[in-house]
Amino acid sequence: MRRIRGLKVLGAVGMVALVISACGSSKSTSTPTTASTTTGSGASTATTTTLSPVSGTPYKLMYTLTPFGLDGEQNLIPAIEKGVDARGGIAGHPLQIVLCNDNNDANEATRCGQQAVSDPRMLGIVANESTCSSQLLPILQRAQMASIGDQFFCPEDFKSPVVFPFNSGTLGDVAGSAIGVKYFHNPNVVVTTVDVTAGHAYPPLVQGVVGAVGGKVTTAVYVPFTSADLAPYAEQIASHPGVLAEGNTTSIGIRLGKALAAIGYNQPVIYNSSSWYPALIHSSFGNPTNAYISEYYDQSSAGWKQFLSDMSTYAPGNAYTGGDLVSVWLAANVVAQIAKSLPTVSAPAIFNYLTHATDLSTFGMTAPLNFTVPQTALKGLIPRAVNPNVALYHYVNGNMVPVTPFEDLLP
Repeated sequence: MRRIRGLKVLGAVGMVALVISACGSSKSTSTPTTASTTTGSGASTATTTTLSPVSGTPYKLMYTLTPFGLDGEQNLIPAIEKGVDARGGIAGHPLQIVLCNDNNDANEATRCGQQAVSDPRMLGIVANESTCSSQLLPILQRAQMASIGDQFFCPEDFKSPVVFPFNSGTLGDVAGSAIGVKYFHNPNVVVTTVDVTAGHAYPPLVQGVVGAVGGKVTTAVYVPFTSADLAPYAEQIASHPGVLAEGNTTSIGIRLGKALAAIGYNQPVIYNSSSWYPALIHSSFGNPTNAYISEYYDQSSAGWKQFLSDMSTYAPGNAYTGGDLVSVWLAANVVAQIAKSLPTVSAPAIFNYLTHATDLSTFGMTAPLNFTVPQTALKGLIPRAVNPNVALYHYVNGNMVPVTPFEDLLP
């Protein structure tokens, strides 16, 4: 199976679940703070300590991505490197993030894996969004190299011991629908997604989650990639009032959203933070009052504020803060934090640390992570999703306003 930006295909434990979302996250309006450090317990504190300049041969991390993931985040990678280096780098050495584009080809993804493990300075893969059904993960496993902050929507990701995700990926997007049922006190859920064979498995997955909180998928509207006129699909959605779970690619979602706005649709629409962020909502729809985003990362945390501070300091004027970029930033800073405690810095040492982590700090962006206990949600469908928490944010005039606490609603 292949992953396309905006199109994620799931399959495991006798069920195939298609989740239409993409790698991206919402833009925060929080005020940047100074650098943050963490303790082993996951506590976050701010510091302005001046560290010695980094020097020597760089340690490397590889960001594996697809051509569909090129939304501009690749231009901000230097800002991530500079932020890490400003806080001491990787055990005193500078950080170099290597991009490997698989061109949506499993063979190219395999090549990325081979390139990574053949480099003795490479410490791991970060925010992996590479092509599904490649040999990338088996190659990493043989070399004891971790995939950290994996975008986490390929079947081979779900159980691989080298995958260390920060959030529940597609399951979190689905959990956002359950949050909508609770928050709006509305049991009716309308699902819209792309009309492909596997796409028809998405609504049953949503039903499996919203049913646990008293919700019900009342209708599913499938939009073909080739549809030029989306007005009929908008009318079909509008004829079934309820919370709308938007599961299309962003290109279709934008066109469908405009068609809905043209007929005065005012039901709450829940977008996923993998694809949508405030600047995209604003540029697409202006300032709608019914737009909500399900978010994995706590935008009030020290980590999120540090991420924004790094972007404003080292990439001023660039507003892109997609979730894949956040995951690259977080993975790089987690590796830098781990490296401080290691007598010898290497890919196997990082992998061993993560394998035994029971209280891994993400600088407050998620709850501390425990990679020794598998996730049991949905009958253990995706055991590596150790952090299923998600919160609901409301889009208000370009800002993201939290409306629910982070919680786990996966049955």
